Amino acid sequence: MEHCVDHRLPEILLDTHHRLRRAGTVASETPIVAADLYWSIGALAQCLAAMDEVISQLGTNARKQLRTGKFDVESGPFEGEPDAALLTAILALARASSSCEPVQTAIGNAQIAVSDLVATRHIRA
Repeated sequence: MEHCVDHRLPEILLDTHHRLRRAGTVASETPIVAADLYWSIGALAQCLAAMDEVISQLGTNARKQLRTGKFDVESGPFEGEPDAALLTAILALARASSSCEPVQTAIGNAQIAVSDLVATRHIRA
């Protein structure tokens, strides 16, 4: 790759992992609070958005390398065929990126459901 962009994705994922473990521990002893669930879903949405950005950036960098001819494959199934290797990688990244969209929709729907549940409880109370 031409340059690396510093992404906070690993930090966000680690923080999310710790918070979800704590939430799971608390949930086993007391009912989970809707705000905690909403935050957890939001953290997943942030991680997914960051992951999609990284996938997109990898695809962009691969296309640049393909155009400039700065990529060489010295071993493996694409040995000596950098164009085929990069095109295969770009297609795989495009598939991965397109797979993020339905998950993003589901996460958004989950956040709406939690908000609606909280609003319904407050209206009935």
